[in-house]
Amino acid sequence: MNRSHTNEDLEKAVSAIREGGLSIRKSERTYQIPFNTIRRRVNGSVDMHCKRPRPQSLLGAECEKDIYEAVVQLQKMGHGLTTKEVLKLAGDIDAKREIKVFKNEWPSKRWYKSFMMRHNLTLRQPENLSAARNGKD
Repeated sequence: MNRSHTNEDLEKAVSAIREGGLSIRKSERTYQIPFNTIRRRVNGSVDMHCKRPRPQSLLGAECEKDIYEAVVQLQKMGHGLTTKEVLKLAGDIDAKREIKVFKNEWPSKRWYKSFMMRHNLTLRQPENLSAARNGKD
Protein backbone atom coordinates (compact mmCIF):
# COMPACT_ATOMS: atom_id res chain seq x y z
CA MET A 1 0.00 0.00 0.00
CA ASN A 2 1.45 3.33 -1.02
CA ARG A 3 1.60 6.09 1.51
CA SER A 4 -0.93 8.78 0.63
CA HIS A 5 -0.72 10.95 3.74
CA THR A 6 1.75 13.63 4.77
CA ASN A 7 3.74 13.91 7.98
CA GLU A 8 1.64 16.94 8.91
CA ASP A 9 -1.55 14.87 8.63
CA LEU A 10 -0.01 12.16 10.79
CA GLU A 11 1.04 14.70 13.43
CA LYS A 12 -2.45 16.23 13.41
CA ALA A 13 -4.05 12.80 13.79
CA VAL A 14 -1.82 11.83 16.73
CA SER A 15 -2.23 15.18 18.49
CA ALA A 16 -6.02 14.99 18.01
CA ILE A 17 -5.96 11.64 19.81
CA ARG A 18 -3.61 12.72 22.61
CA GLU A 19 -5.05 16.18 23.24
CA GLY A 20 -8.57 16.11 21.86
CA GLY A 21 -9.68 12.68 22.97
CA LEU A 22 -10.40 11.52 19.41
CA SER A 23 -10.36 7.73 18.97
CA ILE A 24 -7.85 6.06 16.69
CA ARG A 25 -10.67 4.75 14.46
CA LYS A 26 -12.22 8.19 14.12
CA SER A 27 -8.79 9.69 13.43
CA GLU A 28 -8.22 7.00 10.79
CA ARG A 29 -11.38 8.02 8.94
CA THR A 30 -10.85 11.76 9.37
CA TYR A 31 -7.23 11.91 8.19
CA GLN A 32 -7.27 8.90 5.80
CA ILE A 33 -4.30 7.27 7.55
CA PRO A 34 -4.13 3.51 8.25
CA PHE A 35 -5.19 2.49 11.77
CA ASN A 36 -1.94 0.67 12.61
CA THR A 37 0.20 3.59 11.45
CA ILE A 38 -1.58 5.91 13.88
CA ARG A 39 -1.67 3.31 16.68
CA ARG A 40 2.09 2.68 16.53
CA ARG A 41 2.80 6.43 16.77
CA VAL A 42 0.34 6.93 19.63
CA ASN A 43 1.72 3.96 21.60
CA GLY A 44 5.29 5.10 20.99
CA SER A 45 6.45 1.82 19.47
CA VAL A 46 7.51 3.74 16.34
CA ASP A 47 9.08 7.19 16.29
CA MET A 48 6.75 9.93 15.12
CA HIS A 49 8.97 10.86 12.16
CA CYS A 50 9.94 7.32 11.16
CA LYS A 51 9.19 6.83 7.47
CA ARG A 52 9.34 3.06 7.49
CA PRO A 53 9.82 0.96 10.61
CA ARG A 54 12.78 -1.33 10.10
CA PRO A 55 14.57 -3.81 12.28
CA GLN A 56 17.08 -2.19 14.60
CA SER A 57 20.69 -3.29 14.53
CA LEU A 58 21.90 -5.85 17.05
CA LEU A 59 25.46 -4.54 16.89
CA GLY A 60 24.63 -0.88 17.27
CA ALA A 61 25.09 2.00 14.88
CA GLU A 62 28.83 2.43 15.44
CA CYS A 63 29.73 -1.20 14.69
CA GLU A 64 27.46 -1.29 11.67
CA LYS A 65 29.04 1.90 10.40
CA ASP A 66 32.47 0.23 10.65
CA ILE A 67 31.25 -2.79 8.70
CA TYR A 68 29.59 -0.58 6.09
CA GLU A 69 32.74 1.51 5.62
CA ALA A 70 34.88 -1.62 5.29
CA VAL A 71 32.55 -3.08 2.65
CA VAL A 72 32.48 0.17 0.67
CA GLN A 73 36.26 0.61 0.91
CA LEU A 74 36.89 -2.92 -0.35
CA GLN A 75 34.43 -2.35 -3.20
CA LYS A 76 36.30 0.80 -4.21
CA MET A 77 39.50 -1.23 -4.32
CA GLY A 78 37.81 -3.65 -6.71
CA HIS A 79 37.10 -6.47 -4.24
CA GLY A 80 33.39 -7.07 -3.80
CA LEU A 81 32.59 -9.13 -0.72
CA THR A 82 30.52 -12.30 -0.77
CA THR A 83 27.72 -12.92 1.71
CA LYS A 84 29.99 -15.18 3.78
CA GLU A 85 32.73 -12.54 3.89
CA VAL A 86 30.31 -9.88 5.17
CA LEU A 87 28.97 -12.31 7.78
CA LYS A 88 32.52 -13.20 8.84
CA LEU A 89 33.46 -9.53 9.13
CA ALA A 90 30.43 -8.89 11.36
CA GLY A 91 31.22 -12.01 13.40
CA ASP A 92 34.84 -10.91 13.90
CA ILE A 93 33.70 -7.50 15.14
CA ASP A 94 31.21 -9.15 17.50
CA ALA A 95 33.90 -11.51 18.83
CA LYS A 96 36.01 -8.53 19.92
CA ARG A 97 33.13 -7.00 21.89
CA GLU A 98 32.55 -7.56 25.57
CA ILE A 99 28.87 -8.40 25.12
CA LYS A 100 28.27 -10.88 22.30
CA VAL A 101 25.05 -10.60 20.31
CA PHE A 102 25.48 -13.40 17.76
CA LYS A 103 25.23 -17.09 18.54
CA ASN A 104 28.57 -18.81 17.90
CA GLU A 105 29.98 -15.43 16.80
CA TRP A 106 28.19 -15.83 13.47
CA PRO A 107 25.32 -13.56 12.34
CA SER A 108 22.23 -15.01 10.69
CA LYS A 109 21.12 -14.59 7.10
CA ARG A 110 18.25 -12.48 8.44
CA TRP A 111 20.74 -10.08 10.06
CA TYR A 112 22.60 -9.92 6.75
CA LYS A 113 19.46 -9.05 4.78
CA SER A 114 18.49 -6.39 7.32
CA PHE A 115 22.02 -4.95 7.29
CA MET A 116 22.05 -4.73 3.50
CA MET A 117 18.60 -3.09 3.52
CA ARG A 118 19.50 -0.58 6.26
CA HIS A 119 22.60 0.55 4.38
CA ASN A 120 21.18 0.28 0.86
CA LEU A 121 23.87 -2.15 -0.26
CA THR A 122 23.56 -4.81 -2.93
CA LEU A 123 25.64 -7.91 -3.48
CA ARG A 124 27.35 -7.90 -6.83
CA GLN A 125 29.21 -10.78 -8.37
CA PRO A 126 32.93 -9.93 -8.32
CA GLU A 127 34.49 -9.92 -11.77
CA ASN A 128 38.02 -9.54 -13.01
CA LEU A 129 39.00 -6.07 -14.13
CA SER A 130 41.61 -5.22 -16.68
CA ALA A 131 44.49 -3.10 -15.40
CA ALA A 132 43.14 -0.12 -17.36
CA ARG A 133 39.68 -0.37 -15.80
CA ASN A 134 41.09 -0.93 -12.34
CA GLY A 135 43.16 2.26 -12.56
CA LYS A 136 46.45 0.44 -12.00
CA ASP A 137 49.34 0.55 -14.40
